[in-house]
Amino acid sequence: MAINQASVFSSPVSDPRADTQPAAGHYVVFKLDNDHYALPLAQVARAVRMVAVTPVPDEPPWMLGLIDMAGQVVPVIDLRRRFAYPARPPALTDRLLIVQAADQRLALMVDDVLKVLEPVAAQLEAAPSTLAQSRLLQATIREAEQLILVLDAERLARAS
Repeated sequence: MAINQASVFSSPVSDPRADTQPAAGHYVVFKLDNDHYALPLAQVARAVRMVAVTPVPDEPPWMLGLIDMAGQVVPVIDLRRRFAYPARPPALTDRLLIVQAADQRLALMVDDVLKVLEPVAAQLEAAPSTLAQSRLLQATIREAEQLILVLDAERLARAS
């Protein structure tokens, strides 16, 4: 019995991220330590300076507490702690990215907001399938010598 090699080798193993091409558009680039991250601009409502945060008991260490943002109570997540960077107290130079995701509003504490970037298609790449366990990584952007990790705000909101 002859085996049709074309049919054997034309059926690649299914990759759940294969159809997940990152969306072209604008991204807000921010910094944690020396690493750069980004979120789709469509998910970022605004960036503001650090404000006083009201702590909430019995929450994980990365949940800093709550802020009042224009009459709405918003939880504040310390992305340094959430991503296992060395912890430090909030500083006046820190920034809050106000993110709208998964039908909720979150404030993400970051070291600095750097820019809004519109990468060309050649710079934007879906997250490698070998990182399937990384629920928060959506894509990568290559810019000069820097690799920018694009986060999925919807997944970040659900994981919080």
